[in-house]
This record gives sequence, structure tokens and C-alpha cells, in this order.
Amino acid sequence: MALNPTQSVRGIYGTTPEACESRISNIVQDVFLDRDGLLIGAVKGSTLKPYTQADMKGVPLEKTLGKDLGAPHQYKLVLMNYEETGMAHGDYLMMLCEKYQATRGGEVRSQAATAFQAIQRLADTVAETNPYGRGWWPKPYGGMNDLDEMFETSIDQTIKIVLALTQYDQQLATASERDWIRMQVRAMADWWIEHHYTTRYFGNCCWWDRHEAAHSSSALLYLVRQAIAWTPGRTPRRLLDAWEYLMGHRRWVLTTRGGLNTHNLAIECLHRLDQLDPTHKRHWRRARNVLLDHTVSETNPHTGTNDVPGYGAYNTGMRTACSIAEAARWSSRKRHVAFAWELLRLYDREGKFFHHDQSHQPREHNQVTWWFDALSGHHYVAWLLAYWRLKNLP
Repeated sequence: MALNPTQSVRGIYGTTPEACESRISNIVQDVFLDRDGLLIGAVKGSTLKPYTQADMKGVPLEKTLGKDLGAPHQYKLVLMNYEETGMAHGDYLMMLCEKYQATRGGEVRSQAATAFQAIQRLADTVAETNPYGRGWWPKPYGGMNDLDEMFETSIDQTIKIVLALTQYDQQLATASERDWIRMQVRAMADWWIEHHYTTRYFGNCCWWDRHEAAHSSSALLYLVRQAIAWTPGRTPRRLLDAWEYLMGHRRWVLTTRGGLNTHNLAIECLHRLDQLDPTHKRHWRRARNVLLDHTVSETNPHTGTNDVPGYGAYNTGMRTACSIAEAARWSSRKRHVAFAWELLRLYDREGKFFHHDQSHQPREHNQVTWWFDALSGHHYVAWLLAYWRLKNLP
């Protein structure tokens, strides 16, 4: 039975991971799913509701990340509501796939289908109304509203959706759903190729194929390779040229050190690349192992945070747990699994899931004004994804 949203996040979640899973699952359903079935990236901790303009009163827009956002003005101060929705919803769908594999529950399968349908509806609406067309995956700052005016994204938000669609395709999709998924992923690969791997990013033009980070390079490689695998008949020259270009210019950054979140994305993409392109498996596995070792060594076992300067504030231990669980399926580094369970046990109560509580900072403080008192939906579903991945390990 679902809990009252005003009470569901309070206090201790449980003394075992199993008890925490039940409580956290209820919280996700009660607090973070909007009326259209999309995962809300963050809510205001004191209200458990998406941020409003009143919540941000006194915050000067020109001092925030949202000032040059590629979205209608009314969303710029409250961008945190859906800023992480691509990541959060992708993890949510993957979590439900994992949970179904473990439980075979009919309700779980229904929830997974609903989560997929939200992705499908958003992508189809964008294809019909947004000038960027089919294949563009924006940050949906208004949920399902105003998608025709959303022109902001990042590679991490996009690739989590692709990862989730791929897992759903392999485990739960109907024949018609698989047809749609494969069409959509091919369109997404085409979109990135045709736009020279560039998108708007908080007012800047970001060249993701030149971004010296493991997650962006592995994401582009995975997206193109998956599109090749799902192209019937003869592979178009544009996909082959893109693959050759990315392999020639981006493989060298696959081991670049970053944060726990970017490592997690890269490890997930490298896992899929290992399956899709075994010819280069030594390269994928070497990169995966380097990133996993970085991740484990840089995760504080007492707090779950990344203590590397510049990354600690934005990353949490459940990302490390997700990475370990993913890598343990195809790695000799199973010794890390016990550490992953230890990290999940750190998140046993409400306060551990606050992405930021920067109330002590000046209200005009750049970068963090959009995380005042924020409860992160992405962190809750990431905990659940790590839990069910670990439960499904042999």
C-alpha cells in the first residue's frame, strides 16, 4: 500500500537493504512520478513537490545556470524539476526490468510498460512538434508540456534513455514495441551524426565528440554501434563513417578520470559495446576495468561521496554500486560486490538522499542556486537499480 507522500520520506527507511527497498519503491511512486509517468529529477525537500517560482523568490536568474537555458522563460529558475529526468527515467526503466527478472511480478511488468510508454510519448511528441525532429531527446523542463520549445540536452540524459530502451527491448518489449525502439534509436544516432555531435548546453555549443570525458566518448560509440546493429539490410555509409571516425578519434579518452556518475555511464556503455563489438573486447574491458578501479578507490566508504576535488558534490555512492553491479556480470572484479552492498546500506534515511542543501550559501551563489533543499529522484531510482542489479548477480 502506498504511503502518504507527506510522511513517506521521513525517518529511518529500514535496517536491511530489503526493508529499504520496499520503502524507497513507495517513495518513488508517491513523490517522483508525475501525472504523465515521467520521473521528476528533483523536488523541494520541505514540500515534496516540484519547485515553483515562489520557492525561488529572491534568486536572480542572471546568477544561475538557467539564465541561458534553451527553454521557455518560465522554466529557467525551476529547471531542477526535470533537469535530471533523462537520467532518472532511464534508470527507473532499467530498474523495473531488473526487478521483473528477479520477481516476475505482473505489477512490475505493468509499471515497466508504463515507463516505456512515457518515453515513447515524449519522443513521438518531439518528432511531431519540435523543429529538431525525430531523434532529438531534450531535457523536458515542462514534463510533457511545451516540448516544441525545448532545445537543451546533454549526452548523459540522452544515452540513459538509449540504455533503458535497449534493456527493455531485450527483456520485456512486445514485437511492436521493439520495432518502435529500434526505429527511435536509429533516428537518435542519425540526429547526432547530422548535427555533428553538438548540442546547446546552458547557453554554449557543446561539441560532445571533442569532450575529453569517458562518458561522452563511450556514449557516442555505443549509440552509433547500436544503430548499426539495429539497421536491417545494408548499413548506411553515414553510420559506418561515424563509427570509423569515433573509433579513430575517441577511443583514447575512454579511460579519462571523471566523477562517479560519468564513470557509471561509461561502464554501462562499455558493457553494451562489449556485447555488440567483441572484436574490440580487449579495449572495452581494459577501459571498463580502469574506470571501475578509479570509481571504487575514489568512493568514500563512510559517506558514499567522491572526494576528488570538483566532483564530490554531485556524486553519490549508489552510482558506484550501480557500476560495480553492472561490471560484476562480465568482470573478474567481483570482490567489489560486498563494497556495493555496504554503500547501499549507507542510504537508510531521508537526509542521505538530499542532492544538495545549500541553504547556508548566498542566494546568488552560481551553480547551486537550483539545488536549495533538493530531494533527488535520480538518487532514489539509482539506489533501486543498484539493489536489483546486485540481487540478480549469480
